[in-house]
Amino acid sequence: LTPARSYVLSMPDASGPVIDWAAAAARFKGRTAFVDRLAGIARADCRETPTVLRGAVRVADRDSIAFIAHSLKSVAGNLAMSALFTLASRAERAARDDAPDALALAEQLAQGVERMLAEIDRRLG
Repeated sequence: LTPARSYVLSMPDASGPVIDWAAAAARFKGRTAFVDRLAGIARADCRETPTVLRGAVRVADRDSIAFIAHSLKSVAGNLAMSALFTLASRAERAARDDAPDALALAEQLAQGVERMLAEIDRRLG
């Protein structure tokens, strides 16, 4: 028997930033207005994501968890959110593998998205 694979990952220090704004600006050649526009789109697109993820957790809908986590990888990649990207990757893989950690990771992902939204709100007002 092979040992069970663990996908659990804790988000970094909850007091630190979720988004590396300087890295995001560098990725888009210093175009901070463009980064802010991407952040605004992410805020609009992800506003309900924590609620939807938690609903999927309640009914153990691993397909929805995998789909949402996969979508969040794009958002996290564009806005230089390396910890959220890693967490979304692990949640997606755990959900697709039907791993016991999938539901816990989805909850962590919901919390990470809430932190992302709060940070975007602070930056954009």
